Amino acid sequence: GSPRCGMGMGASCARWDCAGLTDDRPPSHLWYDCAGQQLNKQGSSSPSRERVVDSAEVVAVQEFEVQLVCDRFAVSKPVRGASAKGLSEWRRRYVLGRELGAGQTATVFEAFAVAPVVEEVPNLSRGSFGCTPGLDGTGGKSYCQITAAMHRNSGGRRVALKRFYNSGTVMFQQELDALTAVGVHPHVLRLLESYQGGNDEDVLILEHCDGGDVYELYAANNGCCMLEAFVLQLIRQLLLAIEHLVERGVEHRDVKPENLLLYGSSVDSMAVPQLKLADFGWAVVVQPGKGVPPVPKEGVGSLWYAPPELNPPVPGVDLGVGGAVLGGRSDMWSVGIITYLLLVGHSPFNPALRITDPAARENEVIRLAALGQINTSTRPWACLSDEARSFICSLIQPDPTKRLSPAEAWAHPFLVRCHDGYAGGGMGNGELQRPTLEDDRRERWRCLDGFQRLCWLAFARAVAEPEMVDVPVIQLFVNQQSMGSTMYVDQLAVELALAAVPPWFHPQAVFADVLVLAFHYLDCDCDGIVGVNDLAQHVVGEDAQTAVDHWVSKWRHGCCEGLPSRATCGLEFAHFRRAMCASCENKADGLGSSDTQDAALHADGSTIRGKGDLILERRMEAIDEVCQRFLDHELEDFGYGY
Repeated sequence: GSPRCGMGMGASCARWDCAGLTDDRPPSHLWYDCAGQQLNKQGSSSPSRERVVDSAEVVAVQEFEVQLVCDRFAVSKPVRGASAKGLSEWRRRYVLGRELGAGQTATVFEAFAVAPVVEEVPNLSRGSFGCTPGLDGTGGKSYCQITAAMHRNSGGRRVALKRFYNSGTVMFQQELDALTAVGVHPHVLRLLESYQGGNDEDVLILEHCDGGDVYELYAANNGCCMLEAFVLQLIRQLLLAIEHLVERGVEHRDVKPENLLLYGSSVDSMAVPQLKLADFGWAVVVQPGKGVPPVPKEGVGSLWYAPPELNPPVPGVDLGVGGAVLGGRSDMWSVGIITYLLLVGHSPFNPALRITDPAARENEVIRLAALGQINTSTRPWACLSDEARSFICSLIQPDPTKRLSPAEAWAHPFLVRCHDGYAGGGMGNGELQRPTLEDDRRERWRCLDGFQRLCWLAFARAVAEPEMVDVPVIQLFVNQQSMGSTMYVDQLAVELALAAVPPWFHPQAVFADVLVLAFHYLDCDCDGIVGVNDLAQHVVGEDAQTAVDHWVSKWRHGCCEGLPSRATCGLEFAHFRRAMCASCENKADGLGSSDTQDAALHADGSTIRGKGDLILERRMEAIDEVCQRFLDHELEDFGYGY
């Protein structure tokens, strides 16, 4: 059925809480004391002998007792007006491609990143971190010049750009609020950037999924029934997304096949693609202590998938509820409708299609939904397993209090069959296994300093799951997410840091634009330099100021010589990329935590050069040599010279 809002497929999407939460939820964080023990809510660490370390737990050793937070990443950007050439803020970063979908309030385009908004980065002399003049051997050309040329050659990162027709609309703000509250999740489409304010257009930059949507998947099956083993793995992913929304106090209210985007599809028709829940235009956020807005008379969501409580009332039918229903129950009705559609091959209310008058047909669908009368007389329905029929009937209940919650549906026998066999993810990855040397993995993560971990946290926020399908370890990590999994981005940052290899940081690599965006997240004042004031926005703790000064001094000058009491310079993109690239070297070093501690500080602020500093210098010299050979060979195609 057509959505009441008129939105096309993929016309709006989701985002994460890094733009700033407005409620009291704690931000995503990595907090550890100097001994590497995770702090409890009161800030004290438990004795190590009393701790049970989970295999998925993030373990780190910070050089300072600080907390890395991501709720102030510069995801949402105010528009500062058009440039001298009349370009909007977002137009300096992206070029529009083909139209993906259009609605009453906005149009979604395919778009490509073209150039960062940061100012030109001054040339860097060759130093102990392996940079050649002009940003690692670019012959004096500016960062913007290099990046623009790179995008002309590579086409840039592909994204979905949702452009609203008017600035400052209620619909934009409503969607932005919902997406902010939702946060990041592997099965919820994430927002990469947003531009709003002034007389400019309001724009959302979203991750791009190239696998179509579930409705296209259904249509391509020509009305035939899909295998239960295939469908339940799609529904499994959808339940994870809805449960996450419930935890964030959000009701989507328009869950339908067109809003379930896919990626990672294989040429094997039996392979199950990955799913992303999109389009939060109808979503509502329930703030603590506040009620939800009333349902409009014309209803909310899409006709064939909306639950009775979101439809216009039917005379003589009492649903037994006094107001809007939360806790995911409204969305769970839609899950039941979608499950029926995929398994049976048509809508459970298809008898209404016999009515030719559109208005009368719509009223009949609303009536059937209010009565919970689904078509159970077809042969495909009779061929379903008892578990599948029970699952569907437990969700398509007119009384929302009788529907299964996401957690209850997760434990239903229909889904239980999937859990044990889904470890491989449904994309042909059953042969993949997570490395068993957890001690080694934790040790490698401990080799990174606080700034490097913050960089990887920003990178994890900036990258999208469809861009990581060719990284088997990351793909397996995403597939292994389950009900109750927490701190997804924090754990993703660790997985990315441990899986990274130097080619990721090449200017023509697939992650080139991801690095640029991650740098922008840390650059809160958008001046092209991550200074101490920018870093202070992402660090909390008694040692926060000392830590950021230390990081700036270390990564700008190459070592910890002469740490000032207050560093006045900041880190440019070259320093940011170098810090991330240097983390790849830590995999082969085999250094223990005692060897990777930063130089100790005297009371007067001077530094003590120890074994860790000497090892760091030797490691950086090795990186210097390897990067130079790499650049000499790879950057010839740019024609920049040295």
